[in-house]
Amino acid sequence: MYTVIDNLLPFIVTGLSTGSVFAIAAMGLVLTYKTSGVFNFGPEALAAAGAYVTWDLWVQRGWPWPLALLTAVAAVGIVGGFVLERVAVGLADKPAALRVVATVGVLLAVQAALTIHYGSASIPMDYFLPSETVEVGSVNIRYEQMIVFVVALGCAVG
Repeated sequence: MYTVIDNLLPFIVTGLSTGSVFAIAAMGLVLTYKTSGVFNFGPEALAAAGAYVTWDLWVQRGWPWPLALLTAVAAVGIVGGFVLERVAVGLADKPAALRVVATVGVLLAVQAALTIHYGSASIPMDYFLPSETVEVGSVNIRYEQMIVFVVALGCAVG
């Protein structure tokens, strides 16, 4: 006999996996606000750039996905970090509203550059994490969902 919780478990599992990614992004936003006093929207754009560069290296150029991922994170992190640092130094003595608008400008500039380079259509990406499932109680959980949750939890604790 199924109960209400049995019907909700698949949504809870999916919500934990997806929500943990949003939680990490939100913690990054809060952390930069607490340390600098400015809502910095640039890092989220850099995360998107890292995803596109990973796809480009992996799918388009045939690199193994772990190497493509590490290279993209390093390249986008170094270049993007340098750009954000330069923007921050230039805006250090400006009003808070101007600093927020500048970070939104960085976000839009990165999004525009990605759209110009990769186009606006959705880009399909194969799974690179294991997509097999394990049954826990009455719900099937993909290994991918567990990995994403555990990595996000590790980032949050770190």
